[in-house]
Formats: sequence, C-alpha cells, structure tokens
Amino acid sequence: MRKPPKARRLIIWLFWLLVLGMLYLVSKDIVTEQMNPNRTVATTLDGDVREIRLEPNMYHNYYASGTINGIPATFLLDTGASYISIPMEVANKLSLKKLGKSTAITANGEVEVDNTRVKHIRIGNIEFHNVRASINPGMTGDRILLGMSALKQVEIIQRGGELILRQH
Repeated sequence: MRKPPKARRLIIWLFWLLVLGMLYLVSKDIVTEQMNPNRTVATTLDGDVREIRLEPNMYHNYYASGTINGIPATFLLDTGASYISIPMEVANKLSLKKLGKSTAITANGEVEVDNTRVKHIRIGNIEFHNVRASINPGMTGDRILLGMSALKQVEIIQRGGELILRQH
C-alpha cells in the first residue's frame, strides 16, 4: 500500500530540515574555529619558563580560551588596553566585587567603569593572579579583553605568524 502524498511531503520536509540543521551546526563550528583558533592552547614548560603559542584568527587578532576564577572564558589579547576589561554580564556571572568607579578611554570614547580585581586567570599553563580589571557596562558579548595589567607579567613575542607568551 502506498503512503499518502501528505505523509511523503512531511517526510521530505523533515529530511531537509534535518539537513539544514546539520549544516548550521557544522558552519557554526567552522566560524567559531575561525574566530578563536586557540580553543586548545599549545603550551610548553622548560624549567621554570612557561610558554604558550597563539595563532591569529581570520582578522589577525589573538583570541585564546582559558579560565577566569576557574570559569571557562574567551580572551582577546589587547596590548593597547591598560587593564583587563570585562563585560558587565560576564562580571555578574563571575560575582566580581566592584571596588569603586573610574573613567576608561576606549575606541568608542570615554566610559564609566567599575574597578575590580580578578583573583586568577589561566591560559594554557600561564597564570595571572590578583590582576586589576574593569567592568565595562558598554561591552557586549562574552569575550574578555586581556590588557596590560595582566600581559605585563609575560614576555610577548610575535614571530612567524604567531604570538608567543612566556612567563618566568
């Protein structure tokens, strides 16, 4: 006995919805990899020197996955930023204490931020402790700008299309 045409059309529609859903998931993973090729950070340890190597993303920015106070986070390394800058929504999830206000000069102009301190940041085998940061209510998304308040604790080398961070 043949299936009625409506059932056949439903099966065809469900098939194409499944195919489109799978394409979406695959393309989302590809875009994520292009934005942050350092979801797994290459690390080495030579005596007391810790080193990580980062590849630039498709826009020539250096992103890296790590943790902030033990919570997974994505960092954008920004040597032009004085401090770590954390979006308000992320800061709330991390339960960061606000330690007064200050004015930050950003690419989009001046913004009032809350000062805070981050107890622990880890990227690969490199760690930063008790680092000054700001909570920026104007930032959106979940990426944290890793500024010089942390990066001054490492040696930064850009060579051969990669960024190398060394901590002694």
